[in-house]
Amino acid sequence: MEQGQLEFEVGQLVMMPLSGPFEITGITEDKILGSDYRFLELRSPEDNARLRIPVPQAPSRGVRGLMSKDVIDAAMEQPVALGQPDDRWRTRRSEWLARLRSGEPRARLEVLSEMRAIPRNKITPDELRMHQSAHHVFCYEMQQAHGLSAAEANQKLNQFLEGGVLTPVV
Repeated sequence: MEQGQLEFEVGQLVMMPLSGPFEITGITEDKILGSDYRFLELRSPEDNARLRIPVPQAPSRGVRGLMSKDVIDAAMEQPVALGQPDDRWRTRRSEWLARLRSGEPRARLEVLSEMRAIPRNKITPDELRMHQSAHHVFCYEMQQAHGLSAAEANQKLNQFLEGGVLTPVV
């Protein structure tokens, strides 16, 4: 199935920017209020949670395929330039969410870096959950692409975000 530039298949593993990995278990059609809609039926391999997303909304929700090893490596070749997060948490949260949903790995690394730069007493609980989820999603993709353990992926991502020299992933 194709929606814009996205192609979805049953059995495919996809990522949601703040929810993590989901397997497409079905692509269904339903009639709602007289209109036909196509839905992605998703199941999380981590906690068996299920989601149903209208196919036209998948891109705006950030549903995308897993990043490849080459894409991850290219995104992590250069240190991330730290932007200046907006002082207003609502604006900051909206900007971060849009960048996380973009699917661009560098944009996601920049968001993670900016989130780390905010003093703990200035970050909202919602932003903290967003940071933890985005960090988890990036680590999961590193695990899948590089065959790393969760601890190894977490260590490498933290090392990168702290501006250290990233040891090559073999």
